[in-house]
Amino acid sequence: IRDFCLSRGLGDVYKRQVRGGMAPTTCPGTFGLIPFVEHHFGIDYVEGGLRRISEVMADVVQECGGKILLNKPVKKIIVENQSAKGVVLEDGTEERFDKVVVNADFGYAANNLFPEGTLKRWTPQVLDKCGISCGTFTMYLGLDTLYQIPHHNIIFAEEYKKSIDGITIGEFDVSGDFSIYVCNPSIRDTTMAPPGHSALFILVPCTNMRGKVDWSDQNVVDNMRRKTLSIVEKRLSLDNIESHIRCERVVSPYGWKTEYNVYEGAVFNLAHSVGQMLYWRPHNKFEDVQDCYITGGGTHPGSGLPTIYESGRLVAKLLCDEYGITY
Repeated sequence: IRDFCLSRGLGDVYKRQVRGGMAPTTCPGTFGLIPFVEHHFGIDYVEGGLRRISEVMADVVQECGGKILLNKPVKKIIVENQSAKGVVLEDGTEERFDKVVVNADFGYAANNLFPEGTLKRWTPQVLDKCGISCGTFTMYLGLDTLYQIPHHNIIFAEEYKKSIDGITIGEFDVSGDFSIYVCNPSIRDTTMAPPGHSALFILVPCTNMRGKVDWSDQNVVDNMRRKTLSIVEKRLSLDNIESHIRCERVVSPYGWKTEYNVYEGAVFNLAHSVGQMLYWRPHNKFEDVQDCYITGGGTHPGSGLPTIYESGRLVAKLLCDEYGITY
C-alpha cells in the first residue's frame, strides 16, 4: 500500500481523508485501507443514484410477499419479559411479530423506541459517554446547468489540521475555512436531472450536536450555506452557483437529529474507535432484548454504505440460521 501511495503521490491525500466520521489522526490505522481500495479497485456507481438500491430492495420484498408500510412511524417497540414482540405505531396501532429488526439509528432507537428501563447495557447514560462521529452540513442542489467538473471532488481546508482537529474537540467556525466534498453525478448519469440540468451534492464534515455550534439557529445555517457556496465556487472555479439553483434541500446536524432521528446529528453513528468496534459495538443479535436484531451503522460491522448493507446481510443470516433456512 505504501508503494502504491508514493508512486501516485497519494500519501498526503490519504492522510487527510475523513474515515467513518472520524479524523484521520484519531481513527484506527486499518481505515487507511478504504481509500487504497477505492483508488486501486475503483468505485461502483448505481445509475439513478444510491436510492435506486433501496427501491429495488423494496421491489424484491414485495415480490416475495412482504408488506411495506410507508409514512407509519414507529413510536415504541413492544417488549414483554425482556423479549421484543412487535411495535406500536404513532397512530396507536400495534403490529405483533415473532422477531423485530431495528434499522433506525441506534442511538435514537436506544433512547426513544425501547420502553424505559428495558435496556441494561446500552442505556442513555452509557450512550452519553460513547464517542460519536462528526456531523455533516449537507446540501442537495438542483441546477439549471451542468458544470464540467469530475463526478467526485474533494476540497481540503487551507489549514486542514487546524480545521479537522477543531471538529474533533467540538469547535467549528462557520465563517472560516473547512473541507468540502462535492458530488456531480450528472456528469456521467443523465437520469439524475432533466436535460440541461444537473444534481449537485455538497457535504461538509462539521461538529455534531454535542459541539459548540448552535445548529438550531437558522442564522448559523444560512451563514454556513453562503460560506460553503463561496468556497465551492472559488476552489472549483464555478460561476455563480446561486443563480443556477432551481431547487435545494439543506440539512444541518440539527436537521439530521430532528427530522431524520439521527442521534446527536452524528451521521456516521458511534465513533469507530478501537473500544467501539467489533465485539464492543452493539451486537446484530441485540444483547439487551431477546428476539430483537439491529442493523445499520451503529452495529457490527460499522458505518458506511457497504458495511451497513453487510449488517443487514448478517441479520438475515442469523434469522435464517435460527429457523433452519439455507442462506
